[in-house]
Amino acid sequence: MEAGKEMKKKALLIVAACACFITGCGAEKSTENKMKITESLHSASGESVSCLASVFTTQDGLLHIFDPNQKSSIVLCNKSNCEHEPYDENTNPDPTCDAALNKDLFFNCVPVISGEYVYLFGQADLSKGVVYREKLDGSGRTKLYNLDYQVEVYNSVYVENGIAYAEAEIPIVKEDNIGGAGSNSNYSVLLAINLESGETKEISDINKEKFHGLLLLEKSGEKLYYVSTYRKLGKKDKDYSTAKEYSKVYEYNIKTGKQSQVCSEKDLEGCIVIGGPPCQAYSMAGRGKLRSLGEDRVNVKDARGYLYQDFLRFAFELNARAVIMENVPESTNFGGKNIPEIVCEELTKKGYKAYWTLLNSADYGVPQVRERVFVVAIKNEEDVEIYLPQPTHRNTLDVMTQHQKRFEGYKQCKFFKEPNGMTDGLKPWVTVGDAFSDLPEVFPTADSKYKLVSLNIEYPYKTEAQNEYQTLMRSWYGREGFGVSANAFRKNTRDFPIFARMQQGDNYISASRIADELFYEESKLFGYEKDSEEYINLYNKMVPQYDRDKFENKWKKLDETKPSHTLVAHLGKDTYSHIHPWEPRGITVREAARLQSFPDDFFFDCSMGDAFKQIGNAVPPLLALGVAKSVFNTFEEE
Repeated sequence: MEAGKEMKKKALLIVAACACFITGCGAEKSTENKMKITESLHSASGESVSCLASVFTTQDGLLHIFDPNQKSSIVLCNKSNCEHEPYDENTNPDPTCDAALNKDLFFNCVPVISGEYVYLFGQADLSKGVVYREKLDGSGRTKLYNLDYQVEVYNSVYVENGIAYAEAEIPIVKEDNIGGAGSNSNYSVLLAINLESGETKEISDINKEKFHGLLLLEKSGEKLYYVSTYRKLGKKDKDYSTAKEYSKVYEYNIKTGKQSQVCSEKDLEGCIVIGGPPCQAYSMAGRGKLRSLGEDRVNVKDARGYLYQDFLRFAFELNARAVIMENVPESTNFGGKNIPEIVCEELTKKGYKAYWTLLNSADYGVPQVRERVFVVAIKNEEDVEIYLPQPTHRNTLDVMTQHQKRFEGYKQCKFFKEPNGMTDGLKPWVTVGDAFSDLPEVFPTADSKYKLVSLNIEYPYKTEAQNEYQTLMRSWYGREGFGVSANAFRKNTRDFPIFARMQQGDNYISASRIADELFYEESKLFGYEKDSEEYINLYNKMVPQYDRDKFENKWKKLDETKPSHTLVAHLGKDTYSHIHPWEPRGITVREAARLQSFPDDFFFDCSMGDAFKQIGNAVPPLLALGVAKSVFNTFEEE
C-alpha cells in the first residue's frame, strides 16, 4: 500500500514538471516568430517600424505589426491612401488592402517570419490548408501551395532553416477509431513543411498507438516538445468511445530527426496542468500602458485577455487530472467579466470540481504582500474534496490588504472560496529586514562609486544567516555557499542623494520635496539667480519631472519592519518603486529574488533587465509550494 502511494507521489511530481512546458506569464513563444527589420517599414499614414517586432493578427481581420520599443502598432499595408478595409464575404469579398486577411486566412491565420518573408498559414476548406507568402512590408502576397491537412488546429508554428513545424489534423474513417464503429474522426500529427517547395512530412510516430490528438508545446534550441493523446481499450470496453485516455510527452530533435519519449504512459496518468494566461490585459499597470497605444488595445479589446481559453484547451487536450491557474486579482473584472468565474464554469462543464480563491504571498512565508487569484480544479471522478492551502504565517500588523476588503463582493460568486484563516500559533509575516540583513553591502553611501556588476559574480554574505527565512534561502536545494550572485542594481546617479535622505516608507511626494531641498542648497551654493538659465538647467538636472499629483507611489522606500509591497515586471526599468531601506539605491536582482522567495542557488543567466522582469512576473516559490501541497494532500486522501 505504501509503495503504491510512493509511486503515485512520484508520478504526480513528474507530471507537474512536464506541465511546466506550457506555463509562464507573458513569455514569448519562440524567437523564431520574431524578425529583425533592418529598414523602416511605412504604412499609408506614415507610421514606421524599425526594430525587433512581432507580427500578429487582430479581430478586425487585418494583419498588424507591433513595435515593442515604440509601443505602437501599424497595419501591415504598403499602399498609400489605403482605407484598410477587411475581407467581408458579403460586402467586400475582394479587398485591395495588403493587410486584409482573405477568405483562406480570415478565420484562421498563423503568421510566421522566415528570412525576408512573412508566411501565412490558413485554411482553404474543411480538410485542406493553404500557405501564403508576402514581403516584410506587407506587399506582394502570393499563394504558394495547398496542404493536404486540416489546419484549423494550427496553434503553434516554429521555423528552423526554412522548415516550419506545426501540428495538423488528418481526417480518417476507421472501424476501430476512438469514436466507435464506423464514425468519422481525425488523428493529429507533427508536420514538417518546406517553406519553399511546400513538401510536407509527418514526423510524429502515429502507427504504434491509436492517437487521436497532438499538442505542440514549445521549442527549445534544437528540440520540439509535444504531447500525444490516445485511448487504450480495457477489458470492459466495446470500442474506443469508452476507452480511457492517456497522454505522452515527446521530444523531437530537429537536427538529428530523432524523437524520444520524455515521460512514460504511467508518468502521465494523472497529469496536472499548472500555468495561466498573461496578466497584462487585466492588471492596472498593463491597462494604463495599453491606453497609451490607442483605444483599440484597451481592456476587452486586448486579445491577451482571452488566452485563458487556450490554457483550458491545453488542460482538456492533456486530459488533466487537476488544473491550477494563477492570475492577478484584477482578472475578476475584465470589462465586467470575472475571468476566474468563467474558467471555473468551463471546467465544471468538462467534469471538474472547481473553485477560485485569493491568496496573499505573505501568508506563506514570502516577505512581500502579493495577492493573486488561483483557480484549482480536480476531476469529479477522483471523488475527493479540494483542500484550500493552509497559511504558514500571519498578519501581525492589524491591517487589511486591498483585496481582502473585496471578500464580501467575492462571496457572491458561485465558485469563490474564502481562503483559510490565520491562527495565533502561526509565525508573523517575514519582513524586508528579515530578507535583506545578511546580503552583501554594495552601495553604502550616496558618494559611493557605482559599479556595474555582472550577474554571475558572487559576493560574500555580510553575516551568517540571522533567521529562519535566510537559512531557507541559503540551503533550499542542499547547498550553502559562501555568497550569492546577481548583486547588480540600476544606476540612478541623479537620485542617489535623494534616496539617502528619504525615510523608510517615504513615497514620491517626500522624494520630490527632498529633491527641491537639494536643488535650493546647490543653487544657493553657486549663487544662481532665480529663473536664470543656470538656475533652470540645474533644476532640470536635479529634480525629477514626474507629476506629483499622479505619481505619488512611483517611488517607495522599503520599510524593513514590514513585508515589501508587490514587485512588478517593469522593475528593471524602474527600480524606484522598491528603494533599499538603508542603502541609497534601488534593490539588486538578488534582493528582488529574496522578496519573491527565489532560493539563493537560483542563477540568472540573462541581462539585468530580463532578470528583474523574470522575477516580477513569477509566482513566488513559497506560495506555489503552498498551493501544490494543497492539491497533493487532496490526492493523498484517496
